[in-house]
Amino acid sequence: METEIGKDKIKIPINAYDIFGYFLPGVVLVIAILSFEFWVNYQPVEAKTNSQVVLNEVKKSEVHIPAYTAIKAMAKIVLSKKDWVFSASFFGIILMIIYVCGHIISSVSSFFIDRGLVLKGYAYPYQTLLDLDEPIRKTWATRSYYRGLFFWINVYLLIRYCNTLSPLAVLKITASYIGYTIIFVTIIKILLSIYISNRSVRKRLNIPSYYKIPAYYFLEFLFKNLFAGFYDVVTSFISRFINTRQSFDIEFKKSFSEMYKKQFALHSRPSDSNNYWLPVCYIADKSQILNSMMAYWLHMYSYARNIATAFYLAFLYCFISIFTQPTILEIKQAYVIEYLPIIFFCISLIMLQRYYYLYFSYYSKFIYRAFHYLQVKKDVENGYLMDDV
Repeated sequence: METEIGKDKIKIPINAYDIFGYFLPGVVLVIAILSFEFWVNYQPVEAKTNSQVVLNEVKKSEVHIPAYTAIKAMAKIVLSKKDWVFSASFFGIILMIIYVCGHIISSVSSFFIDRGLVLKGYAYPYQTLLDLDEPIRKTWATRSYYRGLFFWINVYLLIRYCNTLSPLAVLKITASYIGYTIIFVTIIKILLSIYISNRSVRKRLNIPSYYKIPAYYFLEFLFKNLFAGFYDVVTSFISRFINTRQSFDIEFKKSFSEMYKKQFALHSRPSDSNNYWLPVCYIADKSQILNSMMAYWLHMYSYARNIATAFYLAFLYCFISIFTQPTILEIKQAYVIEYLPIIFFCISLIMLQRYYYLYFSYYSKFIYRAFHYLQVKKDVENGYLMDDV
């Protein structure tokens, strides 16, 4: 019996998101790490005498640069073989490694940025835009903690990195105090979460809620003003310019709530994440053009998030390399090596800001505007709004 497989169109399972969402962040991470290790290997050692030359060469040989060494060794083997099959296999392995790195980067960024900083530290954009967020009384401790944790961990890493480059006592003491503060606040947060979660025990023992306990104002001051205060001050200036903390106007939110209930037979407030998923599914079903625009902004903010994570992981890699191998700093013209991690860190912050800007101001707002547009268009076509026109 003849098969009909040949008559079917074979689709290549590679799309633009695989290239820009996985390959590009993987390439960024690999190139960033290789560039750092290249400078570590390339820079000549500083020496004044022949004996010092020998000593510095020994020190340089003790520095471990695994990624650069592996790529260099594999490339040498490929060039010596002069076999196109072997060369193609080599490049195929490299592409596969980059692709896998891209998936790891995407998973890390989704977990720590989407589920960590955005959800825990703020709220998903649909909650903010539609005023569907939980009362501030129930969330201020958790959100202040995660925003402060994000800020102080990065400050701690930067100070520790600077202290590695320049072993000043003030930097070491500052880093220690920040580390102890993070541990202390984390313990307080865990105890507070346990206290809040044991509602049945509190009710049986007639113990008040956490916002009625005597230490409430101290905890509020600790989390909101001290731990997250510096982060909130810095980000408040940026958010005013990129408009990432403003919800829709009252008229739009009321209209959306009515259309949402009419279309899906659900109330918007108790629907939680359905306020996001149902309009997305509706747009995808009703308009190919709007769905393409929605997918475009989805991909754009995902690219920015993954690239931000790639540069941040490169910073961590460089920091760990220098921290565990102080001999690297004895290399001549080490300022290039010292500046690269800082550059990676700054680019990561810039891309993180761009990610949230695209996520909030473009992608999320577009979803609800597109849903509202399709609903109004549907009502006009059915003649429901003719009396109002």
